[in-house]
Amino acid sequence: MERRRCTVPAELAGRRLDQAAGFLLGEAVSRAQVQRLMAEGQLTLDGRPARPSLRVRAGQELVVVLPDPVPVDLAPVDLGLMV
Repeated sequence: MERRRCTVPAELAGRRLDQAAGFLLGEAVSRAQVQRLMAEGQLTLDGRPARPSLRVRAGQELVVVLPDPVPVDLAPVDLGLMV
């Protein structure tokens, strides 16, 4: 598991927590994943679980625990197509 800690910058003040978290975490986490992590208690604001609709303030601390990636066993399949 990976733990990420971010401080809410002034330019994100007033935004919904799920929007701000998506911006701060970048491409690592989608907004749907942010909401799932919140529901599971894996994303906190100032040390407490919070609702996605909560409006953030500059200087608040966001902590998210990202689960380890699930290994995927994919193997190519010969479809016999001639292109």
